[in-house]
Amino acid sequence: MISGANEGRTRRLLALLLVALLAAAATACGRSSEEESGAADDETEEPSGGDDSADAGGEGGDRLAAGEFGDLGVVCQDGDASGATDTGVTDDEITIGTITNKGADVRPGLNQEMYDSAAAFVDWCNEHGGINGRDLVLEDLDAKLSDYGQRIAEACEGTFALVGGGAIFDNNDAGARVDCGLANIPGFVVTPEARVGEQQVQPLPNPVYSFAVQSYRTMQRLHPDATKYGILWVDLEGVKTVYQQVSEAVEAVGYDVVYEATYAAINETGWRGFIQSMKEEGVQGFELVGAPENMTALLNAMQTENWYPEFIVMQPNMYDQKFEDEAKAAAGPAIYSRIAFPMFDMNGDEYPGMGDYQALMEQYRPEGKYPAL
Repeated sequence: MISGANEGRTRRLLALLLVALLAAAATACGRSSEEESGAADDETEEPSGGDDSADAGGEGGDRLAAGEFGDLGVVCQDGDASGATDTGVTDDEITIGTITNKGADVRPGLNQEMYDSAAAFVDWCNEHGGINGRDLVLEDLDAKLSDYGQRIAEACEGTFALVGGGAIFDNNDAGARVDCGLANIPGFVVTPEARVGEQQVQPLPNPVYSFAVQSYRTMQRLHPDATKYGILWVDLEGVKTVYQQVSEAVEAVGYDVVYEATYAAINETGWRGFIQSMKEEGVQGFELVGAPENMTALLNAMQTENWYPEFIVMQPNMYDQKFEDEAKAAAGPAIYSRIAFPMFDMNGDEYPGMGDYQALMEQYRPEGKYPAL
């Protein structure tokens, strides 16, 4: 729930900073959807740089040149806003923060795309007058893996809101974000504490006590003879909740979970052993809850053992260029990914926000990281 003055400031930033959340959906552990799709390549177009009178229904470059984004109309423009009205707000600026794990030693660049998206949006927005004349200032809140609490403490001192970010251990602030009144519009949340945390709006809700099962019903329709399910998940506390939800969900729709195991977050070497065990248990449908490179390692082990389940269901964070590049050489079964957001080949008139995001990144953050292309 959002209360008091924080409700107003959170809802204003939700619309204005929507673009920072588009890339974030591809990195979240445990997000769910009722749609399944495979990742597809996409080409970004150079913004056309239209004039200020461009129609909002035109190409992405024209909308962006007019300070418009997607179907929201004008979101960034000059104005006469003034006064130091809140924490992180001065007469001239609004300070926001995007939290990531991009400095994690075990996986450098983790969630880097979330910060890059926010940085591109801020540069574009300020070029068009900012928020009613106030420039946006973006704080790079790199939590690495263990520094989430420290980054939240810093943000509480001078940041208006957290926008478009996420961190694996997002309960390591001991409730400090809520206590200091720092609003959050996350790209994803992981731990149960973060999922139910107050003072936030989740554009991609990740509830604790419910889980979408349509993807599993679709698997039953596409693979009616596959009834035995296997789950392998990375041994991290936050991911444990996702595993538990997946296990309960597949059993609820009628699968028999015959194999459940964990793998090490760092330097796992037992991939062939996992495959041999799944083969012995007769696993027909399989799901890994973890990182894309580990899914690649598992596919390679399947190829070595010459055994595959009938189908694989992947979490949305597997929608990743790194996974596609590394896994394309490995043969395998039918692979499906649950996606809760428009994909990168859906950038036409039907999904103007996606086209605008790609044009924005191409112009303002061309060296930035995309979750998938």
